[in-house]
Amino acid sequence: NRMIMEIRQELYDHIQTLDFSFFDSRPTGKILSRITGDVNNLKSILENSITTLIPEFVTIVAVVAIMFAKNAPLAAAALCSLPLLMALIWLIERKTHVLWQIRKKKSSNLSAFIHEDLSGMRVVQAFNAESETNEEFARLLREDRGSFMDAVRIADSFMSVIDVCWGLGMVALYFVGIHVLGVHAVSVGTYIAFGTYIGMFWQPIMNLSNFYNQMITNLASAERIFEVLDAEPEVRDGVRAAELPPVQGQVEFRDVTFAYDEGRPVLEHVSFTVQPGETVALVGPTGAGKTTVVNLVSRFYNATAGAILVDGHDIQDVT
Repeated sequence: NRMIMEIRQELYDHIQTLDFSFFDSRPTGKILSRITGDVNNLKSILENSITTLIPEFVTIVAVVAIMFAKNAPLAAAALCSLPLLMALIWLIERKTHVLWQIRKKKSSNLSAFIHEDLSGMRVVQAFNAESETNEEFARLLREDRGSFMDAVRIADSFMSVIDVCWGLGMVALYFVGIHVLGVHAVSVGTYIAFGTYIGMFWQPIMNLSNFYNQMITNLASAERIFEVLDAEPEVRDGVRAAELPPVQGQVEFRDVTFAYDEGRPVLEHVSFTVQPGETVALVGPTGAGKTTVVNLVSRFYNATAGAILVDGHDIQDVT
């Protein structure tokens, strides 16, 4: 619980340092799902790791050691299906990892829509758009359910694979004991003991596979968390940044170009100077770049090209 608390706090603290461009490309609902849902998914892995991994692993090692000590050929026959198990699990893991990533994205889209729709309910009702939002919500629900079903169909095949390998191990045990070693070479008691050992071996394998399946399921959540933690703010203090002296009010744009998306400039080669106390009106249609100019003066974004100066100081050279 302490680890979960620290991860969530670190994630929240890091989000505070990210610049506007991070929030431009991610709806609030998607960010919320990272802090709440994805972190909660990690909790189940951390809780089960110690209680599942250590005892089951010790049991497997002990059972294998006893089996080889009693009869090495029978032990090898009983465990001959392990390579097949590992190969099948590897194939399943590759497929399910991708499917769970898709499922997390669909779930995140649903959370983002719910947040934006409810926070903007006045706008929805003002434009009589209830039916459209209902249809959109139903579509997102279907996608979320469909992605979950696709992932679960593959993920739940873990148990079937283990059952098949378990059965193959039993068949190989009796085949080697009867046809290879000979009917009289192995006692009935040894067969009964090995049948018990095989059950003691495969049951922990089944429990570990459940944990592995759960880990794969929630690995997509971990990737989404660290995707945010690894995001670096584009707007940051330079190495020699100094504090801006008391502002007089002169603002100068020198051949400034800026684009929110690469290749689609909002401002191109803009130059002007505003003296202290002077009032300037920025006029133009929506999308012309009026708000962008103010955002650049405040350095919520870095200019793509050119320089912006306040009282002669380049704002990229101040804190």
